[in-house]
Amino acid sequence: MKKGLILLIISVLFITGCSNDTKKENTKVIMMTPSGITYKQSIAQNLSHEEHLIILCGHYEGFDERIKTIIDREVSIGDFVLTGGELPAM
Repeated sequence: MKKGLILLIISVLFITGCSNDTKKENTKVIMMTPSGITYKQSIAQNLSHEEHLIILCGHYEGFDERIKTIIDREVSIGDFVLTGGELPAM
């Protein structure tokens, strides 16, 4: 059994101030995951029009599944092996 930390929803809610009830209309929350849709120029153009953009990237064992209730989209940069989501978020 592999051991590691999980990014908990309470941490994300505290840092971002987002929940289903409090998230601003013009805020998009993106989660960087290997299973997300592949990041392309068209996605970059769509996201550039957003007023507020929050990108969640983990350097953990994974994400608390409840985080998926506040995100708008899961994005992947493609088939790469990385140590975390920091590089794709940049």
